[in-house]
Amino acid sequence: MPWWNEDREKFVQDEIRSLKTRKLKAWLLKGYETEEAERLLAQAENFLSSGEHNKALKALAEVNHALRYAPYVGHEGFQEPADLEGIVAASAGPKTELPSFEIDSDIYYDRTYGGWLGKCIGGAFGMPVEGWKYERIKTEYGELQDYIGKPSTVNDDTAYEILFVHALEEFGPFFGAGSMEEASRILALEWVEHLPRAFTAERVAIDNLLKGYVPPESGTHDNPYSEWIGAQMKGEAPGFIAPASPELARTYAYIDGIIAHERNGVYGEIYDAVLVAAAYVESDVRKLIEIGLEYVPEKSRLAKVVTDTLEICDGSKDWEEAREQVAASWIYDYHQVHTFPNLANVITGLIFGEGDFERALAITNMCGLDTDCTVGQTGGIMGVILGAGAIPAKWKDPIEDRLDSFVIGMEHLKISDFARRTCEAGKKCMAQGLTPESQ
Repeated sequence: MPWWNEDREKFVQDEIRSLKTRKLKAWLLKGYETEEAERLLAQAENFLSSGEHNKALKALAEVNHALRYAPYVGHEGFQEPADLEGIVAASAGPKTELPSFEIDSDIYYDRTYGGWLGKCIGGAFGMPVEGWKYERIKTEYGELQDYIGKPSTVNDDTAYEILFVHALEEFGPFFGAGSMEEASRILALEWVEHLPRAFTAERVAIDNLLKGYVPPESGTHDNPYSEWIGAQMKGEAPGFIAPASPELARTYAYIDGIIAHERNGVYGEIYDAVLVAAAYVESDVRKLIEIGLEYVPEKSRLAKVVTDTLEICDGSKDWEEAREQVAASWIYDYHQVHTFPNLANVITGLIFGEGDFERALAITNMCGLDTDCTVGQTGGIMGVILGAGAIPAKWKDPIEDRLDSFVIGMEHLKISDFARRTCEAGKKCMAQGLTPESQ
């Protein structure tokens, strides 16, 4: 409902509710100073309660001004740079030496096909309970062990990854760009051309792009959702095109991530991409989780989510006990679509899945929250580890090798064909340098 509607009271009520339940806390959790915005919001509420709706609306304009220009103060004890140079410097510790990987081997295709299958299976498995909490899933389904209804692969998670690969095919490595910012801009404009809808951070980013903002401003301008899961949910594609090359995966994840996200939102995509890239040569999920930490800022909150969750899992007798403890630290204080609680659920599923595809996906799903994203992430990682041939028929046969989407011009694809296309793009990317400038 627009602000000029005759029912201004309803408009003001909705705006205040949105600020209180989402926006204000989102800015605070990102590390922005919100004291002035909180004061003005209280003023708007007072005007609303006294029936002065027009004055309340004026106060809301000032609230949004205060949020737009709120200073970034960060979080005490944490270092969370926004640019790639800063991210690399903040994660400059020793790196695990990974075995070499034969990019021209059939193994690359089988593992990539497995990753795409796992991503699609996970998304389809998690979608029917998307947004549910553990308690509701447990009450209604007991233990999830199979698809709920006929699985569908139409998902916004994979839509962005389809476009990522498409843009590499169309423009070449680094999307034909000579700089990080240019690469992000080219990919972002593919979103504008091919996406008929978007949600939360990505929707804000596309709106910003249409107003003339380009990355990284498209991801930060008036975007309260820029540390939510939207970047992490599409981290597999940068990993698929950089097998056994976490540094390259990080670069591509950053290029994609800053279109709609910042800081911990971008770290989430980097982390997922690195796990997928390393999974081509490392099958131990605990080691993968630790390798991922080597490529995100060591003193970031995202790194603490991972280390805290690992510590809790190590000290718990089962995943349900671990989930309950993790929830107290990283779930209750955050929105169900935020990166932190959902990453914690992925880690829990991977650890207690113990290398078993079905068990890892089921545990991740049972943990709840943004389940199509989290189970898709777990599935993508496990699929690369196992390869397509080792994924149980129970899970891959109902998918029927279909990768359906709402991406304009790419609505119906075959997973097997698209995996081969991904590998061809990956071979070209691996043949180039680690940055656009090195081409």
